[in-house]
Amino acid sequence: MKLPAPQSLSMLLCLCGPILAQAQNAPKIIDAIEIRGARNIPPETLKAIIGTKPGDVFNQEALARDFNALWQTSSFSDIELKTEPGAHGGLTVRFVLTDRKDQQPSAVIDAIEIRGARNTPPETLKALIGAKPGDVFNREALARDFSTLWKTGSFSDIQLATETGPGGGLIVRFTLTERQ
Repeated sequence: MKLPAPQSLSMLLCLCGPILAQAQNAPKIIDAIEIRGARNIPPETLKAIIGTKPGDVFNQEALARDFNALWQTSSFSDIELKTEPGAHGGLTVRFVLTDRKDQQPSAVIDAIEIRGARNTPPETLKALIGAKPGDVFNREALARDFSTLWKTGSFSDIQLATETGPGGGLIVRFTLTERQ
C-alpha cells in the first residue's frame, strides 16, 4: 500500500477542510418529535398543535412558537423542551409536559355531524368548521365554528349540541335549518 506524500496529504486536507467544516455546520434536520408526560390530551392532538414536524430544519424560533402554542392550551403547569441527537443524524425534539393538577382529562372530539342541510353537502360545511375529530373539545373554538356557519347567511337557525360517543369522546352535532 502506497501512502500519500506529506505534500499530497496536506493538499488533500486543504481541499477537503472547507467541505468538512461545511458538513459540520450544515443545518440539523429534525428526525422525531416526542411528547412525554401528558396524560389528559392524546399525543396526536398535541402534535397537531405543534407546527414543527419531522423532516423540518431545526429552528429555535419555530420551537419557541410551538412551546407557546402548547402553553396557551392552559393544560400544563410545566413544559420542558429538550433536544438530543436523533437516530438518523439529525435531532430528536422532546416536549416533556406536566399536566396541571386542577385539570380534568379533556374530552376529545370523536365526530362532527351535520344535520338538516339539504342544499349544501355536509363535507362542504365540515370544511368550514375548524374543529376536527381528534381535537380536544374547546368551547370557544366551537363558538367560532358556529359563527362561521351563521355568517354564510344560508341558515335561519343553527343548533349546536354535544353528546358522549360510544368510545367515550364527544360527538359534536350542528343541526341546521336552511333559509327559504
